[in-house]
Amino acid sequence: MAEYIQNVTRIPKPGKNFDVLEASVEMMKSLNTGGNVSFTTSSPPAIKSSVISALPFESLAEIEAFHDGIVSSDERRDRLQKLAADWEDVNVAIIRNVRQPSSLPAEPKYIVRT
Repeated sequence: MAEYIQNVTRIPKPGKNFDVLEASVEMMKSLNTGGNVSFTTSSPPAIKSSVISALPFESLAEIEAFHDGIVSSDERRDRLQKLAADWEDVNVAIIRNVRQPSSLPAEPKYIVRT
């Protein structure tokens, strides 16, 4: 399991949930880094539905290089800018893995983090 995960939580604009989901999947595929894209299936009324991209990294240096690659590439910036037009909000968090899960299903359907 990766040492770090960059979690990008996007809140789609009304009516854009599946557009943001599909665009996030396409972006993840284009990165060739692995990871996953998920979406909220249930949340309290005060919390809006979101699309979450999780990218695995082994070190903070890898994350920094990834960010530098986005900033220095017109193509990547343009792709991100186009995707951002359908967001209401976004949050990027770097999560450090401090404990391995006791068991993982071969093909997990739901993600739970503690």
